[in-house]
Amino acid sequence: MAFLETRPFRFIHCGDLHLDSPFTGLGHTDSDIKKILYDASFQAFEKVLDYGLEEKASFVLIAGDIYDSLTRSLRAQLNFRDLVRKAGKEGLSIYVVHGNHDPLDSWTARVSFPDNLFRFPDRLSSVTHYEDGSPLAEIWGISYARKETSENLARRFSGIPRERDIFRIGLLHCNVGGVSTLHQNYAPCSLGDLIDGAVDYWALGHVHEMNILHDSSPMVVYPGNIQGRHMKEQGEKGCFLVSVDSGRVDGMEFLPTSEVLWMEEQVSLSGNEEIADIHDLVGAACDRIRSLARGRLSIARLSLTGTSDLQSFLNNPLFLDQLVQTFRDRERNRLDLVWIESIRNRTRGPSDLSELKDSDSFLSDFLRVAHQARHDPGLVETFLRETPGFNHIRLFLEKGDFPDYRELVDDAEKLGLSRLLEEHQE
Repeated sequence: MAFLETRPFRFIHCGDLHLDSPFTGLGHTDSDIKKILYDASFQAFEKVLDYGLEEKASFVLIAGDIYDSLTRSLRAQLNFRDLVRKAGKEGLSIYVVHGNHDPLDSWTARVSFPDNLFRFPDRLSSVTHYEDGSPLAEIWGISYARKETSENLARRFSGIPRERDIFRIGLLHCNVGGVSTLHQNYAPCSLGDLIDGAVDYWALGHVHEMNILHDSSPMVVYPGNIQGRHMKEQGEKGCFLVSVDSGRVDGMEFLPTSEVLWMEEQVSLSGNEEIADIHDLVGAACDRIRSLARGRLSIARLSLTGTSDLQSFLNNPLFLDQLVQTFRDRERNRLDLVWIESIRNRTRGPSDLSELKDSDSFLSDFLRVAHQARHDPGLVETFLRETPGFNHIRLFLEKGDFPDYRELVDDAEKLGLSRLLEEHQE
């Protein structure tokens, strides 16, 4: 296929922005940390645009979910407009499709956007990006008209003429092949739907994990979101700088954008017998996380692992809460602070659990029921049916996949086993 003799160019592909979307799972935080979190997504987006200018990208692609329609935040729309306008004064063009969190029917505020922003409508459309009067790329996209979009929108792209003489991009918010079970199956499609089309690069959004689904023509790419918002969105987030030459992708570079990092660390207590050891090991874990964050705020979940005979302390929620608060107070005034979200006990006592499970005792019955409960939420429902407040949790039990269910059972097993072993030894 003959392409026009266009000069090499680069563009930025970013996924979900979720501007002004709330962070979850933090509990009480002080005002300084709230301020960092409040501005994190905007600063991450500003990094995206700065990369575009620094790397002399021809344009930026945003594959949906600019903000969260549940908040209907005028602040998000105005800040987005101002950042886009600022980038436009430097000559940067931005192309956007809307997804399930920011469908076209949710943009209720009458905000006028600058000319350097092109928002795709809810029908398949195309726009050609020109530079110095010459065409560089043809961008096809479609926005969600409403949140509940179950149509396979990728199939609409099949009607695009296969003949083309410039690089062609498909901009789409979708779930390819159920690649992520953490996200609603909006605009579901298969990888085959995308590969069989007349597109050279698929710029996708909706899935918050970076994933290159197809690494040759056509490229099929999820960059992930630009800023993690909870513990299931751990690690570095960012966007891709894509280089194009002679009508094909010539290189890709992942550019980090996170202002706040969510991280999880395991802390082994094996061989440590004093409370002071736990304090020192947690402090060392914070320092390791700090080195990875490189000056940014980190939100950390620590899991205590290994074998320890300090179960009477470790199974006491008050002890763990006090440990968390000790380190929050210690970190509070640091610019590169590590904010501990929680410390969870995943240790085992020195008793041989395999022998307990095989014994003919109440302890073995307890462990067997705990094992069953871990894999069968219906068993827990049976136990709790006569409990006051049962109706409030019944819906979660019916789903069987609510957050941290197995961890809750693990915690209950450890606490119960600790109490039973204490009585057994008396």
